[in-house]
Amino acid sequence: HISAHLGCAAIVQLLLKYPRVDVNAQTETGSTALYFACPSDDSNIAVQGKDKVKSPTKVKTDHALCVKVLLKKGADPDLANNDGWCPLHAASYFSGHVDIVRLLISAKAKVNAAINEGATALHLAAQEGHDDCLKLLAPISDIDMQKLDGATPLYMAASSGHLTCLQRFLAAGADPNIGLKEDFRRPIHVATE
Repeated sequence: HISAHLGCAAIVQLLLKYPRVDVNAQTETGSTALYFACPSDDSNIAVQGKDKVKSPTKVKTDHALCVKVLLKKGADPDLANNDGWCPLHAASYFSGHVDIVRLLISAKAKVNAAINEGATALHLAAQEGHDDCLKLLAPISDIDMQKLDGATPLYMAASSGHLTCLQRFLAAGADPNIGLKEDFRRPIHVATE
């Protein structure tokens, strides 16, 4: 898992040559190597217990190649961790890594799979303003899917102030009148806050 998190594709390839290595093995939090291969903002540091392990300097890192290798060896792109996060959620949210999002979509990752609070990869990309990911996800996702609180991807983009994402959703036909379930606030309300 640490090699995948650090993007050390050569090490991942070497480990996967051994038949006893389970490509879908999960940590105690339910995360897989494929999940860890989707880089986060701190992808040069892996947490191992209380220790932080820096990326080896002599090993070339390539997260997209790690993802490609893991998928080729049978990694399940829809295996969720304990919080419901799949690799597509991580790639769409943490890094907006469009190459990895493209690989996961090609591997038939379920684009409308939701984390425990109901957000899909589209919600997460909208929240973070990852427009390149939205270009891939919006045409194949339920554009008006609501989280448990009622927020749609359009709402998420509006509440985070991502104008380009808002324009993309509106051009794709997203419904601007869907509001939150509790107080009925709509994208127009949060955009003015």
